[in-house]
Amino acid sequence: MQKSQKSLNSQKNQGVRYGTYRWKKVLMKYTIRGAGAPLLVLHDVEPGSGQWEWQELIYLMSQYFTVYAPDLPGYGHSSQNEADYGNFLYVMLVKDFVEDVIKSPIYFVGAGRGAAYGAMACHFSPNYYEKLLLIAPHGADGKAYMPQMRDQFVKWLFEFPIIGTAAYCVMAVKDGFWKHKGGKGARMAASAWYSGYLNLNFSHKLRTIKAPFLIVQKGTQSEIARQCKSFFLGK
Repeated sequence: MQKSQKSLNSQKNQGVRYGTYRWKKVLMKYTIRGAGAPLLVLHDVEPGSGQWEWQELIYLMSQYFTVYAPDLPGYGHSSQNEADYGNFLYVMLVKDFVEDVIKSPIYFVGAGRGAAYGAMACHFSPNYYEKLLLIAPHGADGKAYMPQMRDQFVKWLFEFPIIGTAAYCVMAVKDGFWKHKGGKGARMAASAWYSGYLNLNFSHKLRTIKAPFLIVQKGTQSEIARQCKSFFLGK
């Protein structure tokens, strides 16, 4: 059984290419798999998130597309530095990544807040998006919590070296999200998430997007892959 699983994992990792996108003060690591039209997959930004969460979907879709799967800064293998993480930073990063790296119209799959960032990037660069599949998009209903004055204080506490590191370590052990490279440095993005600065209400912009989009609720990755194939390829 273990040999079979190792063989499957080895098969999934074949042909993976790696890239780094330098954008302002951050470095974003990403993988590329497959061949065909470009497909961008974005993870959510809860603490401990990363492209690793969507490995099965990425592998399945790489049979039909060239799949770009980044770790957003503050997550996974990307930089964990002192950047001022916020929703607009990620929106503009995604927009520029598509224009600077992929350089052609894409298909898009995003989860949670990652779906919101992709949809907003589409709003700013509509000619670069063919179709979007949004998985449980956070803020699509316009009801995402937006930070108040007290949340700025919470964010500051998390970012303070001693207090913030200790708080993040306690949260990581308690909630089990110490799963990714970066360790305690990931507290910077976590502070923005915890205090609401990564939330984005985009229902008003969603109505203006010209590219076809489909909103789906969470399911298994194989189920989502079938929905992607049907929506994107008509199969």
